[in-house]
Amino acid sequence: MLYSSVAEMAEFLKLQFHQGPAGGKQVLGSSALREMTAPQFILNNDDLVPPDLFWKRGSGIGWQTLTAKGLQFNHKRGGLNGFNTDIIFNPRHKLGVAVFANTECDPFDIGFAPLLRLEPVFKRLEDATRAETAKASVATLRKYEGTYRLKKTDTETTAPFSEVLFVMMDTKLSMRLRQVTSAPNFRKIYLEDDVTVEPAGKHAFRIGSDSFENEPVYFVEGAKGQIVGVRWRTYLFEKANPR
Repeated sequence: MLYSSVAEMAEFLKLQFHQGPAGGKQVLGSSALREMTAPQFILNNDDLVPPDLFWKRGSGIGWQTLTAKGLQFNHKRGGLNGFNTDIIFNPRHKLGVAVFANTECDPFDIGFAPLLRLEPVFKRLEDATRAETAKASVATLRKYEGTYRLKKTDTETTAPFSEVLFVMMDTKLSMRLRQVTSAPNFRKIYLEDDVTVEPAGKHAFRIGSDSFENEPVYFVEGAKGQIVGVRWRTYLFEKANPR
């Protein structure tokens, strides 16, 4: 129920991509915008739904949603007799289009096709940005490299390993266990390869896979800003030769 123009709808699409206040002002929070495009209903197994659309189309709050090439697109159609409009956007790549037509047609098909053709271009740009970001983070991650040995504690349970190494593998920080054993209250652990740990905050990481998938580890900072240890569960591992 809006009378508008392509130029105004372009500004509306830019709102969907924004994070935080614009020019010091904000009407809807970024989380509210994302919640509106989160699918509330999904097409599933229904005799009236073509099989190729199962779980690929649905609706959010005021938006229609669909997936293509691993990306979610949101769109909203409008118009009157003789006039047809559609706005379509992908928030990940901050890419959108507004189509206004003064004829009977399907504006979605007109706008969606070029968005899909642009997707490989934006994916290459995204991959290049990630590579540059990862390269720049190597120097920061190197301070966590080293050997960490379990500190003696009075806890009733025994840690399943007494030493852990953190090493750089290309542009990622990896966790490597030198001694793997079984211990009370633990299943037997098999870690043959390095396990990547992903940043999750200041000096905080999450284990990427294997026996302790998604568990947090926290590096301990010393008085002079150097890394002196790492905490995992209730155990403290002290760094050998902290620098």
